[in-house]
Amino acid sequence: MITLKIDAATAKALLLVAGKGDVRYYINGVLLDMTGSAPALVATDGHRLLAVRLARHEGEIDDMPAGKVAELGDVAPSGQYIIPRELLESVAPRKNGKYFLPLTVTISGEAVCIEGATTATGKIVDGRYPDWRKVMPDTRSADTRPAQFNAEYVADFGKVAKLLTGDKSRQPRFRHCGPHNSALVTFTDGATDAVGILMPMRLDVESAVPSWVTGEAHGAEAMAA
Repeated sequence: MITLKIDAATAKALLLVAGKGDVRYYINGVLLDMTGSAPALVATDGHRLLAVRLARHEGEIDDMPAGKVAELGDVAPSGQYIIPRELLESVAPRKNGKYFLPLTVTISGEAVCIEGATTATGKIVDGRYPDWRKVMPDTRSADTRPAQFNAEYVADFGKVAKLLTGDKSRQPRFRHCGPHNSALVTFTDGATDAVGILMPMRLDVESAVPSWVTGEAHGAEAMAA
């Protein structure tokens, strides 16, 4: 059996990036990945990705401070478990004064139970999640030319930064790795255990300021004059 806590804001950030109604049903959820050196929660819709490292917690998990994400003990089994989106978003967190308490997720076999202000139970998604570690951009590349990105996705990572840090002034950092490669997205001050990926868009880019702005004729306009 696996028991973990997910901070309410972290769960909201993951759901913001997770697939929704995608034909690739296995990305319509949040992955608990315990196959690497550090357990992680991962969400992707195929265009962007968010991975949050889970800290191991010593002692009783009920003693975990609010605002942290923890996995219980050092004896949890290895493997990957896809938590259904609709199950995770159906449970609202409990409040302690003005603070939201973490959600409790328990996985036993194929069953998953999420507890907050309410409780929801279901089954782990039967599917193979994409190998998210292999799509990490090569930040060692010398190509730092900027790429073009979907503006809505950029804005969503702005929301993710605020959710993960708890600071409305925080902004994500985009590390460009070339115009045709995904960018690495990082978060500072309170979210060092989170990383994102944003895929580029193939768009033609204007190379000059329009003549109606500069008052100068360019190209065909200059020839016509």
